[in-house]
Amino acid sequence: LSLSLTLSLFSCDAIFFSFLRAAADGYDFESKFGHSENYSLNDALWTCSNLFANSGQKMGDKRIMIFTNNDSPHTDNPALQRQALTKAKDLQDIGIEIDLLHLCKSGQKFDYGKFWNDIAPASEEGEAVPEAASGFDILLQRVRRKQNKKRSLMRIPFKLHDGLEIGVGVYSLVAETKKGSYQWLHRDTNEEVSTKVRYICKDTTQPLLPADIKSYFTYGGERAVFTKDEIQRIKHFDNPGLLLMGFKPMDRLKKWHNIKNSLFLYPDETVISGSTTAFAALLDRCLAQKKVAICRLIPRITSSPFFVALLPQAEELDEHDEQVIPPGFHVIFLPFAEDMRKLNYERGMEKADDRQVELMSAIVKKLKAKYIPDNFENPALQKHFKNLEALALDRDVPEDFVDYTGESLNSLSTCTLSTHALLLPARRAGRGSDGQEDGQASGRVQRHRGGL
Repeated sequence: LSLSLTLSLFSCDAIFFSFLRAAADGYDFESKFGHSENYSLNDALWTCSNLFANSGQKMGDKRIMIFTNNDSPHTDNPALQRQALTKAKDLQDIGIEIDLLHLCKSGQKFDYGKFWNDIAPASEEGEAVPEAASGFDILLQRVRRKQNKKRSLMRIPFKLHDGLEIGVGVYSLVAETKKGSYQWLHRDTNEEVSTKVRYICKDTTQPLLPADIKSYFTYGGERAVFTKDEIQRIKHFDNPGLLLMGFKPMDRLKKWHNIKNSLFLYPDETVISGSTTAFAALLDRCLAQKKVAICRLIPRITSSPFFVALLPQAEELDEHDEQVIPPGFHVIFLPFAEDMRKLNYERGMEKADDRQVELMSAIVKKLKAKYIPDNFENPALQKHFKNLEALALDRDVPEDFVDYTGESLNSLSTCTLSTHALLLPARRAGRGSDGQEDGQASGRVQRHRGGL
């Protein structure tokens, strides 16, 4: 129970690491949280249901995570198994999801089908159940994946032809993680305060109602005034959805065509039944023929239309049969004619010679590194969360964190880099390999070597 209450304050990572550190320090888990061999899974699920019901906070989704290495609880008591199964179905009917994060015992295999397949079924139809985690590192990765709910940005119809539509969900795979918003508190009572905005007429100083406010656009030196309803009609182009315009070869899609963050397209049976089959067929043909679909996208009823390219992506699984890359389409936003810019380059610009190009190529090869986003955490966010964790846990000093953004610079060979970099101005200043001016330039470079 204490663990369930703590989840609303800290992240799963913080709790998981706190338990690991406590276990290493000889922390008495049983006296703090309790433990019993004569447990009842039905009672545990019932308690979680009461916690959700008595919570005064508004929750977007409700999930129960079960950590276990027992593939068949209550083996000797079929009555308790039936009670747990009945309670799990009741929770699923009221929108509470149950996720199983299972570990395997050493030398044994976790049989998911014995009991847990009915308690915590796969979240998606046809989704394979992952193998049991063999260590805490794999389990922690799954906890992080479970933290973020796979909510769709929108559910829209995808019109392939007249009379042929499928339902799709649009997801954002990459989004900037920001700090939580702060709340205003009263200085004396420390209670939360609310903010209200009122519009006052400049001439009469009287408060204005929403019906009294209009908008205008300047056109030809005159003010064109519109009401709120007129602006809504001006913004309306068509009903929200995707409209297939045609297909293009994949090599026609360039990297610089992407003008904003891409989205991800996946079938949604709740919009139109049978969408998964048609979506899978379209994805298979686009992958086989190496084509991208060009579509018109209207996200919402008041949104402007976009031209997008649907880039197909095949599914990939790891050695544990866990999905690493999902199947679907990446939604690439394409530019309009007004978005394309033509740059005017300065003529007569000095060009580098072959020697300078060779030296710069050596520098680029030396600095070349493989960028993996999972290896770099935002240091500003880590510092913010460490301070919040220290405040919540009544710690005097927050824990240190590792700034991985500067580690790659420390591993570079500064001597080799400086040598190549300093040869460039020396070459440009000199007239020849044996000329006096070239030697003078090299002397100036040597004196400034310590500064670099």
